[in-house]
Amino acid sequence: MLVSFNQVRKSFASNELFREVSFQINSGEKVGLVGRNGVGKTTLLRLILGELEADQGQIRRHLHLRIGFMRQIAQVVTGTTLLAEALTVFQELEGLEQEIGRMEAEIESHAKGSELQSLLDRYSQLQTRWELEGGYGYRARTESVLFGLGFERSDLAGSASQLSGGERNRLNLAKLLLSSPNLLLLDEPTNHLDIAAVRWLENFLRNYSHASVVISHDRYFLDATVDRILEITNGRIEDFPGSYSWYVEERERRLAQRQKVYVAQQKLIDRTEEFIRRNIAGQKTRQAQSRRKMLEKLERVEWVANAPATSRFRFVLGQQSGNLVYRAVNLDIGYESRPIVRDIGFDLYRGERLGIVGPNGSGKTTLLKTLLGRLAPIQGNVLVGQKVEVAFYDQQLEDLDPLLTVLEEMRSISPLSTDEMLRGYLARFLFRREEVFQRVASLSGGEKSRLALAKLIFGKANTLVLDEPTNHLDIPSCEALESALQDFPGTLVIVSHDRYLINLICERLLYLDGQGGCRQFHGTYHELEEALAQESIQPVLRLKVMPEKTPSQAPAGAKKLSKNELNRLKTHCDSLEGEIQKTEKLAQKTLRQMSDPSLASDFIRLHQLSHQHQELTERLESLYTEWEKTRGILEE
Repeated sequence: MLVSFNQVRKSFASNELFREVSFQINSGEKVGLVGRNGVGKTTLLRLILGELEADQGQIRRHLHLRIGFMRQIAQVVTGTTLLAEALTVFQELEGLEQEIGRMEAEIESHAKGSELQSLLDRYSQLQTRWELEGGYGYRARTESVLFGLGFERSDLAGSASQLSGGERNRLNLAKLLLSSPNLLLLDEPTNHLDIAAVRWLENFLRNYSHASVVISHDRYFLDATVDRILEITNGRIEDFPGSYSWYVEERERRLAQRQKVYVAQQKLIDRTEEFIRRNIAGQKTRQAQSRRKMLEKLERVEWVANAPATSRFRFVLGQQSGNLVYRAVNLDIGYESRPIVRDIGFDLYRGERLGIVGPNGSGKTTLLKTLLGRLAPIQGNVLVGQKVEVAFYDQQLEDLDPLLTVLEEMRSISPLSTDEMLRGYLARFLFRREEVFQRVASLSGGEKSRLALAKLIFGKANTLVLDEPTNHLDIPSCEALESALQDFPGTLVIVSHDRYLINLICERLLYLDGQGGCRQFHGTYHELEEALAQESIQPVLRLKVMPEKTPSQAPAGAKKLSKNELNRLKTHCDSLEGEIQKTEKLAQKTLRQMSDPSLASDFIRLHQLSHQHQELTERLESLYTEWEKTRGILEE
């Protein structure tokens, strides 16, 4: 037993979150924590952690319990590199390593004598301890986790203080995993991960030898990582020993059974009350009194609704667009003449559902901004069809004014609507009574997402462009959104790491490979994964994008190359390009091996792979330099 709750109650003012909650978490268990936004999932984690105290009841923790809790905002030391910040998890090992180094210097300065023997004994003890605690592999292990969560080797030497919010959260998660606590508490760990990193994290948690508690709206992720579900509903916790998919089926079965028991009890109560009314003053008074006492002692079964109140999304079109919605022609996208993706070309027609997928940094959001006209293309064109009315869901929720109330935010897009009409509309998104007067700044992530979707739907656009729309939503809200999108008669463009959403909604995908390439694929994301695994679709291995050179005349007196020399240089350039592609493939293969969670405890193998990857990276830099030099001569 790691943690146990016994008859725990917790309230905030008049809001009772938990009443008489009892459960325990045992060593090695993988637990998923589910429930609607606002029912107290994060509060429960803070009770486990000890940051909050129970109002009543008892919470017990194992004497040697070490808890790791993923904070939403990582604290990063200014001036350190990304790698140095991640290595702070191993401060004791680094200190031990430094002490061993100092002792080696001392040993070298002592030629002989008892003092030398004492130093050698101490050195041997420290060396043994360092090896047993993973001294040979902790740096490689750190790199392996960072690579698995989507960082590149070139990121390791960058400043940690310059990381974006999403990158800081990934760094925070890496440090947490590296610390290896015997109880991991993860609150929406996939929010800032791309699909490849989510897959890696799934594999890591499956192989993690200690216990974990996960809050997530990603149903595939829960299915892959937990074998027990704790559901919070109506202030209580119900235990479901099984996967998330089994929980969904079992919950419906238990619900149907409870409703059957409730109906049967109500019939018993009605019959008993009728008997009491007819006989309380007659010959069967004693029987009537006895049955009255029985009713008073009867533990009443509560009626359980089929589903709690949830948001009701229903998209409506104002007018239909023309047949062609978007056309991208020879499109290069990026910033300040630095292409991220090159040569994008596609047509999107009315009613189609396009998913845009790929690793973090591959250009997905940049492509959305280019389609929306918020970012000019570096090259090529984006054509927008006739009568296309676009509504954009921004994952950063920057279109919401933190100073306005919920009602004022809705009024900003519909000044002539009455309060009654707007409040009725907002109630569909679970903003009721006084909640419409909350300021946007005080809303939770899920509440802000619901408000942003409310504004989006109100506009009656015929084309929806959605950037990570399920982030911060609970599972019932995700399901409501998915149902509405399935029924939407217009055109959809969706960027999301939510595989369930992409598989359910999109029948066509744009795959950005993270190396400047873009491929079209007709089918679901699962089918795309299978195709990539079978290498029927290969991400384009492109050479680094070099700044465009302006034509210039050869300098006076420059030697003109002969035809044979030009042919030799061209052959050499082609050879270099082939060697670059071969080395890139080897580097990627080594990186995949380093990111395999099953190697987390194989410190020697990780160290070897890290050294090999470093050599391949240096080899690539050398090849690129030689290729650029050769191309430069050929282009003069």
